[in-house]
Amino acid sequence: MPKTDALLPDDLALQSAELSLWKNLRLGDGSARQQLIENYLPFARMLAAKLFAKRIDSDLEFEEYMQFASLGLIQAVDHFDHTRLIQFSTFAAHRIKGSVLNGLEHMSEKREQISIRRQLREERNLSIKAVLSEPEIDTFQQLAEIAISFAFGFILENPVTYHHEDAISEDSVYAGLELKQLREKVRSLVNRLPHKERIIIKSHYLNHLPFNTIADTLQLSKGRIAQLHKNALSLLHQSLGGFVSSDALF
Repeated sequence: MPKTDALLPDDLALQSAELSLWKNLRLGDGSARQQLIENYLPFARMLAAKLFAKRIDSDLEFEEYMQFASLGLIQAVDHFDHTRLIQFSTFAAHRIKGSVLNGLEHMSEKREQISIRRQLREERNLSIKAVLSEPEIDTFQQLAEIAISFAFGFILENPVTYHHEDAISEDSVYAGLELKQLREKVRSLVNRLPHKERIIIKSHYLNHLPFNTIADTLQLSKGRIAQLHKNALSLLHQSLGGFVSSDALF
């Protein structure tokens, strides 16, 4: 008998008690489903622990591995056919490992996207501050220009979401539709920008390219890209009649 049997139900022989649970589950017994999940949670934890021990990214906690493993276990219980000649542990192991690895991959992609966007915003703000650092431009104007940059970044980069997903009110639905219309308007205005300004806005906000990459593509200096970026934002702001502001969005 394998050493792990101390942690598992005897799924090699599908003992009568467990077989009864599988039969009851297929008849729609929710309590049987819950019992099977609880019985195999130690198995899911063991697999999660093995994957956690081999981790490369130290920023993630074991609880996150266990969460994905639990989701995989639930999927396995819901899809397992006890009439087939296959052990549940074999069937479940594949789904549990797949759930953990897929979950970690999505988390890594999301964190990478957030990191890239944060870096782009920091670069954007530094470039705007550099362009606005001339003595004749006062602090208030600098803040206004940065707010406009944030506003357009919010419009162009982010999908339409509601602030409270669990309580979608009439006001939030209206706000979401309004933001969607504004996004469509801004993107149409982007297409009307002068050639270089249009390339810069699309490359930076939609394709998430840093200014130095755009500079290499257009064979311009990074400082010139920053100036054209500022000009593009000013043109968009003027085309919208000053409608876009930081407090209109946040």
